[in-house]
Amino acid sequence: MNKLTLLVLAAGMGSRYGGLKQIDPVGPNGETIIDYSTYDALRAGFSKLMFVIHEFLQKSGGEPKSENYIPSTVNDLVVARQARVKMLRTNDSWFGVTDREDRPRVVESVRQLIARGDYPEKLWT
Repeated sequence: MNKLTLLVLAAGMGSRYGGLKQIDPVGPNGETIIDYSTYDALRAGFSKLMFVIHEFLQKSGGEPKSENYIPSTVNDLVVARQARVKMLRTNDSWFGVTDREDRPRVVESVRQLIARGDYPEKLWT
């Protein structure tokens, strides 16, 4: 059986958002976007999760657009044979958070996903 690793690119510094959006609560019990990403990955069968945060922040020297380093850093890992990349298709909807004004839409989207039964009310019980 192949062990699958999910690479979660969450390296932005949140300068447009006004803070670290990766850890800002969006769920009814304080769940974060990273909580939902982790829940989905485990449910989909990934055996290892790799959150790429620190390396990009360190490489960028605090630059607000640190997400620009994502492609080159992933490429470095592939060239060094430390990673292989395969894009996976999904039928799920994606919604992102860029600016602080996006947060209410994301909170409402999470609420709708819970109401539809896609997520339990409490992720980690």
